[in-house]
Order: sequence, then structure tokens, then C-alpha cells
Amino acid sequence: MGMRTLVMAERKLTKDELNSYLTQLKAARRLLKNREEKMREIYRAIESHLVCVGATGVEDQLQSGVPETLQSLGAAGIRVWMLTGDKLETGVNVAVACGLITPSSKQLIVTEHCTEEQIQHRLSEIL
Repeated sequence: MGMRTLVMAERKLTKDELNSYLTQLKAARRLLKNREEKMREIYRAIESHLVCVGATGVEDQLQSGVPETLQSLGAAGIRVWMLTGDKLETGVNVAVACGLITPSSKQLIVTEHCTEEQIQHRLSEIL
């Protein structure tokens, strides 16, 4: 179905660098506006100039019986919807592997960039 990968990296910080980042993070956590943006900016700075120290790959596999169960639910007239917090590509790969998505499937993919109006319009097309 696919591999879950994890890359490990490191960066050595001096005490002064560490204290500077901690001070910046503490100040950013207190912000009322643009807090998340400022936090991302600081983390991007911390996570720069990393040195790769290792990587892993673990194969994801469906539990046995998942495709058959989904097929039985569909045959019984039950609509199955998939909700996932995974990356879009991972979710699609899982859905294809378990037979939830076929070439004739109608799909509604909602991301953080979708407006409520876009979602409602697409839902009305599917339903």
C-alpha cells in the first residue's frame, strides 16, 4: 500500500542560540494576533541547517477483511465516507487499497483551503 517514512535529523545549538529561540517562542505564545504564523516562523528557523542522521520506512498494511467489509456495506446500500487526518495522498492510497475508491467513485476532498460554500456546492453534486 505504501511506506510511512520518518527522517531523523539534528542540529547542535549553542546555549545562546537555545536561549534566544526559547525567548522568541515564549514571546510568540503570548501574541494575540498572528501567533501561529510567528510560531511557524520560529520553528522554521530552529529546524534549518539540519544534518540527516537516519531514516526509516515502515510498510502500512490494511487489516484483514477491510476490503470485503466495505464491499458488503456497499452491497447493503450503506454509504461509506472516509475521514482522515493523514496527508491527502496517504488517504487516497488507503482508499484505493481497500476498494473504497474505484474509477467510478464520486469524491469530495475537503482541505483547509475549501470554503463552506465550495463544500456545500460539491456535496449537492454528489448527493
